[in-house]
Amino acid sequence: MTVEPSGARTQWSGRSSQKMVPTIADYAAFSDAITTVSDSVTQAPGNPHRIAQVMFDQANLAEVPAHLPLGEFAYQGGLANLQSIVSEIKSREDLSLSTDD
Repeated sequence: MTVEPSGARTQWSGRSSQKMVPTIADYAAFSDAITTVSDSVTQAPGNPHRIAQVMFDQANLAEVPAHLPLGEFAYQGGLANLQSIVSEIKSREDLSLSTDD
């Protein structure tokens, strides 16, 4: 089972992590990105307890899902990605089918 979570409110980039944020001016954008990510994880919509429970429940089913997107971002993003792949494949239908005798 591949679990694809949107994000969860955890402290993975907060008190539980050690990071060295660059102080060199040339790395200001990178440093700002680290701060933004660190600040945003506690605001993520995913409930870590619910995510863990769903993962546990699904892993114990007779038929375990191959892919398990959790949260709106993962669900909508997964569908958009698949729709894009389907569109790309369909756009080359004639070419794809032309290789058979």
